[in-house]
Amino acid sequence: CYFFLTHVPSRLDSHRKSTENQPLNAFIDHTNLKPEATAEDIVKLCKEAQQYKFAAVCVNGSRAELCRKMLQGAQH
Repeated sequence: CYFFLTHVPSRLDSHRKSTENQPLNAFIDHTNLKPEATAEDIVKLCKEAQQYKFAAVCVNGSRAELCRKMLQGAQH
């Protein structure tokens, strides 16, 4: 399950504005797909994604609801 924290247009349309001025973190998907990931692991993952302004968080479907709650309203 992907949860996007920001919208990065250049990912979707190569004809748009150059990516030269985009910070690298705007292209990073912070990921923990381990089925054994604990709630604490997912909370940490989401907090790091917000802190470092990553583009998205990717988690195992079993943790999607927790991730959604953690990132609800998160945008940069």
